[in-house]
Parts: sequence; C-alpha cells; structure tokens
Amino acid sequence: MAKQKQDALTVVEMAIEREKAGHKFYTQAANTTQATDGRRMFNWLAQEELGHLKHLEETRQSLIKTGKFPQRNENKVSDISEPIDKKTFPWSSEAVGEAKTDTKELEALRIGINAEKEDILFYSKAAAESTDTEAKDMFNMLVAVEKGHQELLEEEYDWLRKSKTYFTIHRFNLPK
Repeated sequence: MAKQKQDALTVVEMAIEREKAGHKFYTQAANTTQATDGRRMFNWLAQEELGHLKHLEETRQSLIKTGKFPQRNENKVSDISEPIDKKTFPWSSEAVGEAKTDTKELEALRIGINAEKEDILFYSKAAAESTDTEAKDMFNMLVAVEKGHQELLEEEYDWLRKSKTYFTIHRFNLPK
C-alpha cells in the first residue's frame, strides 16, 4: 500500500474512532440528563455522530478498494450533516435568573464542548495536511459541522447557567 494511501486511511480510521467515542458520549449524556429537552439535544448529537461515522466508514471502504476518496457526487453530505444555522440561537439577554440544575448536566456540556474543539483541531489538521481535494473538502465540511456543534453546546451551557429553564432546544428544529 502506498504511503499516501496508508496515511489517508490512518487519518480516516482515527476519525472513525473519534466519531464512535462522540456517539457513545452523547448517548450516555442523553441517558443521564434529567431534562427532556436536554435528552433530545444529546440524542440529536448522538445521531449526528452516527451520520459522520457512516460517511467515514464509506470513505474508508473507498480508500481500501480504490485508494481514493469518494468523488464529491458520491459523498453524501446529508450523512455528514449541515452546519447549524447560528441565527436560531437565542439572545443572551433573554436568559434570566439562575438555573437549578444538576451539575452533571453542565459538566456534560463542558465535556462536549471540549470534545468538539478537539475534533475541530483534528479535522483542520487533516484538511491542511491532505493533498487530495476530495479529502480536504470532506475534512473541511466536518470542521464546519463540528464548529456548529461546539456553538450549540456553548450556547446551551451559557443559557443553562443564566436561565430558569433548562435547554433552549425549542429554538432549533431538531427531530423529536
């Protein structure tokens, strides 16, 4: 196997492991969060990770079989997901009072924020180091999506700390 192909395959396999870990974390967070909307958000994020995982596994198979990243028209961008539209975030001034929440929920949000930041760095580095245009496109799309997840989690964390209500998920069009 050529070194460049092996390097690309190694990066994709590392990305697969990251997405598996993300799915596991968000599933666990959903199972331990008391607030219904909080569970809904964490379940949605877990499903997002499954979409990324599916895409990366298809990419891995393409690299093994052909030595190439899938062509753009073969990439199912919907499986990666689209970045979150920040216009749907609430105004910080809308949050009033103090939340009486379990610190485990805040800690889960902090852990998620840090994990998303690490993923952004990982995918940014992979995009920067790749010589393949399709690989760069895929990794840059993952960067954009992970940034959206980070922003969502940061907004939820800030809102939860300031608000009498738990999560602002009603602002987002997430599946039930």
